Amino acid sequence: MKGGATWTQAPAQQRDGKWTAVLDHSGAGGKQVTIKAGFTDAHGNAVSQTITRAYEVR
Repeated sequence: MKGGATWTQAPAQQRDGKWTAVLDHSGAGGKQVTIKAGFTDAHGNAVSQTITRAYEVR
């Protein structure tokens, strides 16, 4: 399967001064995870990062 074919959004939330996101890996056992994150500040400056093979779901 080509990378990005099964992207799922995971909205981030700020908790205790840290940003977190909960990812749903239902049915993804044995598969590698690629993470793509994008951030935009109040002035419209934006950055994105993709981490290929960040980890494998067990």
